Amino acid sequence: MTTFVFDHIYKTAGTTFNLSYLPAAFEPQELFVVRGMLEPNREDLNRLRALNEEESRRLRMIAGHNTGQLRSAFRHAKYLTLVREPTARAISGYLHALYHTGAFEFIGRELQENNVGFSQFIEQDLFARRYADFVSLHDWQAKVLIGAENLSTMRLNREAVIEAVRSRFHLVGYTEAFEKFLFFLHVTEGFPLVLFQNRLVRPAQQSLRTTETDLARIELYSRLDRFVYDCVREEFDARISAIWTSSLAEKYEEYIHALNEFRKDADEKSSVRFQCASRC
Repeated sequence: MTTFVFDHIYKTAGTTFNLSYLPAAFEPQELFVVRGMLEPNREDLNRLRALNEEESRRLRMIAGHNTGQLRSAFRHAKYLTLVREPTARAISGYLHALYHTGAFEFIGRELQENNVGFSQFIEQDLFARRYADFVSLHDWQAKVLIGAENLSTMRLNREAVIEAVRSRFHLVGYTEAFEKFLFFLHVTEGFPLVLFQNRLVRPAQQSLRTTETDLARIELYSRLDRFVYDCVREEFDARISAIWTSSLAEKYEEYIHALNEFRKDADEKSSVRFQCASRC
């Protein structure tokens, strides 16, 4: 049985994948979700490294922050991740730092009391400074996909980036096509389709007003992320196009319709398996 490892890049819909999709898609004994906080995260990674071969084989899916550190222990696993358009990711990171309960003591109180604006937050990468490098908004997506150790030596062109990403990941999707990422895994790897609610979606994201200075600051510190994101998005779209048929398009639309209907009930918290009317 193939083991999949999802390396959760901060603010790319990984929480929805880990905590809404996966628990409904896989049996508890098949799934290990690494806890996000620093000490629990380290403890869980160490527990996974210590598993014997038989215990490792039982796991169908491992997911969480920093799971790329498991490559030496899970050499034959297929690694997955998601990336996000850098501006949207930076805005989401700022709002998370301001309003998320788990982030408030680390950075939120400081931001509110000192009236720290968006540009300053991005320039100083404040949440990463106060908490951990994996919440960085400074080209962190590129570091995960290519490997921080490779960035200084590789040629930054599309072919080199795609080759580096393919050498490290079985599949990289992007947040803006999250459901297609799930559907592709369903078609190619047999992942179950699940009806689920999105997690950590903040209404304030739609109302936050950014200035030209804010946007310029994001671009300054996300140049590699922007380039890698564009390459990965093009690559993922090509992989979707290679398998797409009219029959799959119909099934995908059926799935999206069912998801939208499921999400209309704001009080619905559970996730359920989805069955296509026609065979998926």
